[in-house]
Amino acid sequence: MQQQPMQLPKGIYLAPMVRGSELAFRVLARRYGNASLCYSPMLRDHDVISVAAASPDHFTNKELTIDKAGRTDSVEETAYLLLHDVHLPDDTANLIVQICGNSPKKLAQATTAILDMYHSRAGMLPAGIDLNLGCPQECAKKEGFGAFLVEKDANAAISCISSMRNAIDVHSYCKENKNNKKPTLSAKIRLLDGGVDDTIQFVKKLQSAGVDYVAIHCRHRTDKHNGNADWESGGKVVAFLSFERM
Repeated sequence: MQQQPMQLPKGIYLAPMVRGSELAFRVLARRYGNASLCYSPMLRDHDVISVAAASPDHFTNKELTIDKAGRTDSVEETAYLLLHDVHLPDDTANLIVQICGNSPKKLAQATTAILDMYHSRAGMLPAGIDLNLGCPQECAKKEGFGAFLVEKDANAAISCISSMRNAIDVHSYCKENKNNKKPTLSAKIRLLDGGVDDTIQFVKKLQSAGVDYVAIHCRHRTDKHNGNADWESGGKVVAFLSFERM
């Protein structure tokens, strides 16, 4: 019998936000906002791989460099997120870890690294892992991930999802604990410039590649976060889908 993904809780979901949805804010959102599911901030695949390969002492014994905005460099920030969150089962049980990248191989490695980290240090896995295919920011353009990856090479984005799907399915914890449901695999997307039909076709490919659900930001990449969301187009996409969507 095929192992089923975890059932996501109903209710309010806290969306991912870089430098916004870290652990402290997730705790507040759950305690005072009744959030039933939270995303981590977006993490780059190579940062996750670097953190997983490093000794914990590398981070605990190292003085952090913090800029005027109170930020550390990305690898140290990712380290803090992953190394600290794994010890809190209440967070892990309803946490979606969001990653980004454009290399199927690296994204598979990052997916495995996340599962290994949570399995070895918490004895449990997060509720799911999400691939950001909707980021419209300049960093995504420069590094070729998010919405820019979809626009440049949608098939490459599908390959990324396929590799992450396989990494989850073959992970030792998922294979050895048949009675426990495995983490979900999801993708965050935007409406495609080709219209509703193109967006639907892309989501169908994501489904065939192995996603359990999609989160749709009802704006186009060029809109970024400006203006009203196109709920009508988003509604048409949702109405067509035969699986989970957010």
